[in-house]
Amino acid sequence: MWLVLEHFVHASNCPRLQHVWHSMHNVEFSNCAHGGDRPKLTLFKVTHACLNALAKPCPGDHAHKPYTLRRARGSWTFDTAAESEYPLLLRQRFVALLKVALEPSFQFTPDPSPIMSAHRQSRKHPSLVPEYHHLTHVEPSGGDYKRLPPLLKGDWHGEEDQGGDGKPCTFGVYHTPKQFIHRALAVKHPFDEKFAVEDITRRNLFGLLTEGLSVVANQRLEFARKVAKLSKELASEEARFHASLPAHAREVLKGKRLLLFKHLLKESGCPDSTTFDLMHGVDLVGVAERSPFFGTKIAPASTTPQFALMTNKWQRKQIEARNIHEHDPELAKTLWETTLSEVKQGFLQGPFFELDEVRQLLGTRDVVCSRRFAIIQGDKPRIIDDLKESGVNKAFTAVDQLSLHDIDYVTSLCHFVTSAVRSALDHPDKTVRIPLKDGTILTGHLHRDFDRPMRWKARCVDLSKAYKQIPVSAASRPFSVLMVHHPETGKPVYFVSRSLPFGASSSVFGFNRVSRSLWHIASVGCKILGGVFFDDFPIIEPESMCALATQSFEGLLKALGWRYADDPKKCHPFEETFDVLGARIDVGGLHGGSLIIQNKPGRLAKIDALLEEAQKEDQISRRQAQVIHGNLNFALSFVLGYTLKVVARAFAALSTESCKPRKGQVASLCKWARDVLSVLSPREVNPGGRVEPVLVFTDAAYEEDVATWGIVLLDPISGVRTALGGRIPDNLVSLWHELGSQQVITLAEAFAVLLARVELRQCIQGRCVIFFVDNEGARYSLIKGSSPTLALLQIVQLFHACAEHDRCIPWIERVPSSSNVADLPSRDKTDVALEVIDGLPWPFPCNVEAVAFLCKDFKALPGLLTSLAFDFEVPLVNLSAHDYFTGE
Repeated sequence: MWLVLEHFVHASNCPRLQHVWHSMHNVEFSNCAHGGDRPKLTLFKVTHACLNALAKPCPGDHAHKPYTLRRARGSWTFDTAAESEYPLLLRQRFVALLKVALEPSFQFTPDPSPIMSAHRQSRKHPSLVPEYHHLTHVEPSGGDYKRLPPLLKGDWHGEEDQGGDGKPCTFGVYHTPKQFIHRALAVKHPFDEKFAVEDITRRNLFGLLTEGLSVVANQRLEFARKVAKLSKELASEEARFHASLPAHAREVLKGKRLLLFKHLLKESGCPDSTTFDLMHGVDLVGVAERSPFFGTKIAPASTTPQFALMTNKWQRKQIEARNIHEHDPELAKTLWETTLSEVKQGFLQGPFFELDEVRQLLGTRDVVCSRRFAIIQGDKPRIIDDLKESGVNKAFTAVDQLSLHDIDYVTSLCHFVTSAVRSALDHPDKTVRIPLKDGTILTGHLHRDFDRPMRWKARCVDLSKAYKQIPVSAASRPFSVLMVHHPETGKPVYFVSRSLPFGASSSVFGFNRVSRSLWHIASVGCKILGGVFFDDFPIIEPESMCALATQSFEGLLKALGWRYADDPKKCHPFEETFDVLGARIDVGGLHGGSLIIQNKPGRLAKIDALLEEAQKEDQISRRQAQVIHGNLNFALSFVLGYTLKVVARAFAALSTESCKPRKGQVASLCKWARDVLSVLSPREVNPGGRVEPVLVFTDAAYEEDVATWGIVLLDPISGVRTALGGRIPDNLVSLWHELGSQQVITLAEAFAVLLARVELRQCIQGRCVIFFVDNEGARYSLIKGSSPTLALLQIVQLFHACAEHDRCIPWIERVPSSSNVADLPSRDKTDVALEVIDGLPWPFPCNVEAVAFLCKDFKALPGLLTSLAFDFEVPLVNLSAHDYFTGE
């Protein structure tokens, strides 16, 4: 293997890579000197001298496990397989040494408040409450605690280990239930953290509500005059600056006023001031620059630009040999005509019928060629540049974790507006209180303009050919070569992209930095109340300000030279009910009233049509399954709910190569999915001044074939504190055994969470809720929406089915068993739990049998899902839950 690597290093002709290779040296050690169970010599090739401290022989002060031959799961294995994994202590020491050596030059630091993905909870999200109350190096004399492995930093520096057993002693002391509750009551729901309205927008709202419509109107007019004046003053400098740009960039940036953009970035105090440099050209490979707009998430490159250039020499032949649209002449023709249209618009150069023409244009023989293909989205083609297949994306290191203003953010913004207005109207002195993220509270008197009924409207401004308005950097042009098969001859034809390819990882991160900067300038200068999601700019306004808001924002885009959609089909005026990001929001009643949001009818109709077609054919291709799965995923969000989550998982399984449904199964699945689709209903988000989440603790116990459950609820707003517990019906536990479930406790824990959501639905209606669960198997299944266990999948589905009725926004959080107050009612100690929380008994009967019946009823499940459940992580849906949750 080393000889092969050495060959590639020298063949790459990369001085930096060759220097690294020649600087490597050997470090040899015994595994058992670093926590291994058996004597085994290991050799590391390393580049940092700090790792020499690992070179330790076996100390000879401990016994070794023998090497033996074992039979397990029908096959024989030798113990060498068990030693193939590096011991935990070795890994910790390796990281500790390397981290200390690199720390002074380490540029990427984790964001103190990591940002979760757009519309789902991740299991890796940091705990809202720390696992331990405190750490200590002295073994506690009382309370629950856990002995921990040595910390990564400071516990070992190459010297002999300290401690009675030769290893550092660190103990994590758990919170008591009271201590944990105290911490939990202080946390914010992650939805409110992730989708918290930006401070710029909060200040704009405060100014609007306290200063009135005319003041904001004058500010917008003054900003427009300032932009027009600057544009004239910088005109000659703009011309000289454009002349200094590379020829390909000049073509893309024609009409852009870049110096005006730079001036407004500085004047507005934009945190990402280097966005201006991106307008010169975005690098497709290499390491991106971190943006202050986003959190940090490093996705390192898996190859080098030099290696991508080298390997494309033979990979290009495979790309050219496969005509992806050979059997679809209409799509091939559409791809060709669209590509030629982009040539006319200046986005591409070509066509080139020989690759040498491309090399001559770029002045280099080393280029990376990527396939271009077309897909149909709705009624229009979408052209994709596959820079993943060609390896260009593998040579790009991303450092930002994008946090976009998606539908949840837009909903949060609307809710923030109506809550601020309502609280001011309800206040005796008509006081406006706008909290900022740092805890500062802006206070002022509500202007008389808003002390009366008022209608609000909204619209979405969409940039036109957004990616195509930013050039590729001159250095990355060899990586921007695109290949299209001629629709008549079938021969490969080449094009060189002047602008950002749609399919490059760097395009996503580079463009979002630019669009967020445009939003920042518009927020400061135009005083808009809105956000930005890629190239979409949703804006909300009082009805009387809509015309001026349109003139102000569109005027800014025109002044900067940004093209935006003006087609009446895409460009709608301000309306009370507007479509944004696939959803429909009614903002007419924002003036202290409610907000209504739902999936856009067109989106649901499209999904239903796709399902109907597959249902009639009783078959589905991988591509069709992927399209349906993608559309279903876009219909999921915290606000819209996760009712379709399990349906989406089902079609995700269908998109795998190994899934081969039998006759009738696809039709059954599609019919079931359409039924689930039909029960979706609009969400009404009511305003409220306080947003503290409801806390729900759940637990279960399983001893001597008896399963029990416990629930504790704490609502800091209503003051309700209660606890309840009981026994899980024996017939349900018996069914779990019959289905082959070995982890009954995991099923019981998940059942407790489902029961809590059903029984407490009146308390959590429309609220943010944090469910605290101490079983990781149950928690992970509820988060992911899937499990290989049929019985657990049924519970998971029922949990998400509640979304259509309780409208709550759930978060599934971990609580250590020792800190879980719900352990008390699960062990028939409800009275003790009530004393701990200072609560009152639950006054209503708990219909456990009804919920247990739903967990047993598999009759409504499509046969395909039932057959896949044990082989794929596919969640199941039981539509009979609808009757129970609605009380019918």
